[in-house]
Amino acid sequence: MKLQNASRGLVMGMLAFLLASPLGAFAATSVTAGDLPTVIKGIDVVGVPASQVGALLQLLGLKEGMQVPYGRLKEAVVTPTEAKLEGTGRFREVSVRPTTFIGGSEDGATYLTISVVDRSAQRAKAPPRAAGELPSAVASFFDERVRGLGAFRDTLLPSDQDRLEDLAERHAAALEAALDASQPEIRSRAAQAIAFHPDSRLARRRLEGALLDPDAGVRRDVARALLPLVERQIGREPIALEPYLALIHFPQSADRMNAASLLLRLSRIPDDRTPIIREAGAPLLAMAKMKHPGERTLALEALQVLSQAPAPKSWDEYRSWWEKATAKRFAE
Repeated sequence: MKLQNASRGLVMGMLAFLLASPLGAFAATSVTAGDLPTVIKGIDVVGVPASQVGALLQLLGLKEGMQVPYGRLKEAVVTPTEAKLEGTGRFREVSVRPTTFIGGSEDGATYLTISVVDRSAQRAKAPPRAAGELPSAVASFFDERVRGLGAFRDTLLPSDQDRLEDLAERHAAALEAALDASQPEIRSRAAQAIAFHPDSRLARRRLEGALLDPDAGVRRDVARALLPLVERQIGREPIALEPYLALIHFPQSADRMNAASLLLRLSRIPDDRTPIIREAGAPLLAMAKMKHPGERTLALEALQVLSQAPAPKSWDEYRSWWEKATAKRFAE
């Protein structure tokens, strides 16, 4: 099956940004002139019915096409928008994430993703956590050898990877216990270290249990650590789909994109394709309608693979295919 090179390039670029950058970061970091304008080219709202989006944006004072100094995005758009959303008293969680593109066809464009969770939505009860710590040798490794990009296969020198593999094997039990620590940074570093365990099947299973962590940053790091493990184990043994399918229903754009990327790989397994179509098809269709180029392109690629289409199709064609395959109606 041939996929468009341009789409794949955009997807991989957005994934690199998504997995390597902390939440709230922008796609461009080299711009220093804060007064350069950026245009709000697209606004996506997740968590409210489509029929209410227009009224909500009017309440927030946001509209596509407005210009904002790049250096003032946070103070002029993000912070006041989150404050207004919280002030409604309607939402339990709010998040406003801007992504600004520098260069290429989207040069100077900013896309806003507004994610909300209604107070009436059922809240999953988080298990109690106690303060924890990393094994001292692992903590020293992170302090001495790991920089801001984290400890991943594409950020560590080969010699450091070998060292972390040894640490992950020698301290396996303690690292697993650290996944339940109350401090998100401890949980994140424990997950990064576990991913290097020589037994990749054991590492994957332990990380799958942490994929739905209550902290967005931990979820991001767990997903990034899982990606190469899933790649290597496809077809070798059954992989439980539940955590991956649950992640795509989270309101944050980072979670949706990470889940879509993982499910895209798992859809290569013929037996997994049907449950992925049934459970993740609707979220992928919703993503494919979004204005954010990264989410839209990734979702369209996943839908092409799931539908086994030899060439990209239109959104309406994917919707018709999904509704026929599942005997469900897509509700916007």
